[in-house]
Amino acid sequence: MVDEAQHRDDDGRSEPAAAAPTDDPVEGALARLGELEGTPIRDHVAVFEAIHESLQDRLADRGE
Repeated sequence: MVDEAQHRDDDGRSEPAAAAPTDDPVEGALARLGELEGTPIRDHVAVFEAIHESLQDRLADRGE
């Protein structure tokens, strides 16, 4: 059985499934973590910073 977060490629190997689009800005920000797979570690910081900024903006919006 294949996990919801995985699918099988043509060779039968499991691969993570692409994140489903969402209207929830928090889920959308966290879905960006999927961008990390297959990218060099040196590029992870930029993704973490973008996610952090997005979540901070969302919190600021709720505080108004």
